[in-house]
Amino acid sequence: MSGVPLHIGKLDFDYAPGERWSANLNLTAQSSTIARGDENNLDVHGTVPGFALVNLAWQYKVTGQLEVFAKIDNLFDRLYSTFGTLGTNAFNLPGHAFNPNPASWSPEQFRSIGPGRGAWIGLAYHFAD
Repeated sequence: MSGVPLHIGKLDFDYAPGERWSANLNLTAQSSTIARGDENNLDVHGTVPGFALVNLAWQYKVTGQLEVFAKIDNLFDRLYSTFGTLGTNAFNLPGHAFNPNPASWSPEQFRSIGPGRGAWIGLAYHFAD
């Protein structure tokens, strides 16, 4: 089935040495997928490659309701695609100019790129304990 990886793996490692702070390491990986429109898997561009990501998180409870946190997604800033589809490229002339002749448009695989490294630091207030 296009767009669905054959294998997906997720691992979470939590570390909480005390009641006030904790850390988390998250590993996510998936195998390659077949691009949408390439259900027979014969596209010359191949499959959309699989990927593996590492995410980190840290939390510190200042009080029972107030928490300081830090988070890094895609720690190693991997370039990866989450989806692919087959299409035709009408901008295949030199300099990526528009080609007015539809008969000479080139088949291509278009991919959606996953987000790069992201980092957050913040405060969270929990109204209910």
